Amino acid sequence: MHVAVCVLLSRSGYFEPEGRDKDGWPHFKELQPVPKMGLEDQERFLKEHVIDYFEQDEE
Repeated sequence: MHVAVCVLLSRSGYFEPEGRDKDGWPHFKELQPVPKMGLEDQERFLKEHVIDYFEQDEE
């Protein structure tokens, strides 16, 4: 789940890929902190990023 969130938020400049570990798992560097928000706002925030991810994939 952590990797998925980092991939989603990397498109908005919150994270960038740093490389992979010895087992092949990707690692990310935080570029800016994710804003603090309540549960409903977090859900909306992630949904918007998921939609953006799939819309960009279609282009």
